[in-house]
Amino acid sequence: TPRAPITGRGLANEAFETGSKEFFFCRPRTFSSIPPKQQHQQIFHHLSQYILIIVNASTKIKKYRRISQNLPTGGHYSTMRNILLPIFIVTSPTLAHSQYLTGIASYYNDSFVEWRFFTDDPDESLEGILKLTWQLSNDDWTAWDYRLGELFGEIKMKWKDQPDQWELRGNNLIITARTIWRDDFREWRISDGSNNLNFKTKWGNSRDEWELKDSRFGSFSIYTNFEGDPRDWIIADETHPDLSFELKLMMAFIAVFNSSPRQ
Repeated sequence: TPRAPITGRGLANEAFETGSKEFFFCRPRTFSSIPPKQQHQQIFHHLSQYILIIVNASTKIKKYRRISQNLPTGGHYSTMRNILLPIFIVTSPTLAHSQYLTGIASYYNDSFVEWRFFTDDPDESLEGILKLTWQLSNDDWTAWDYRLGELFGEIKMKWKDQPDQWELRGNNLIITARTIWRDDFREWRISDGSNNLNFKTKWGNSRDEWELKDSRFGSFSIYTNFEGDPRDWIIADETHPDLSFELKLMMAFIAVFNSSPRQ
């Protein structure tokens, strides 16, 4: 049966103390539940990201102008010039809103075949689903399906019985993940063909916290809500806006899959 705290909508809002530090976690996270200092940091973070998006948009418009100047004048060429700009902007990947992950949790209390993940989307009812493709099979953990709104895809072990290589296919992207060292599942190289990310456990053999080890892409960390409990994870996603949602989902998947039991 589904977990009582989740009730189809994720964890309840909660605040808990660890030592002298206070943490706030909400799935989906509401702005009012964040301390004022963190609110200011979050505003600055998103403002800087939108500035980058505007800069990218300006670059795209300049390219459009160079292209349109080379088009002949008159007739249907004027129509082409009028529709070229919106098409150029809409199809530009740098202008699409980048989903930022905030948390992921197992849907069941005593099973890890299905997960719910959450983003910073203003629609608080929007939650993603990550589930084992063949749930009736007790020993096939090689294929998963995911969906978040209109985004969907699959994550599969690239070669059967080789859990050191995975592949995500979705949104016209292929994301690969492989261990850097043979039989060492603590450190991974995750790639979309253009960006290569080094993702690893923060503290050696502990699987309670993972992080992105490359400041060029911003910061990304995922850690258990409570130490030793792999059911609930908090995600601190402050990655570059150009980094795809699929790359970040693959990092989250690698962390929870390699930190939870097969049951």
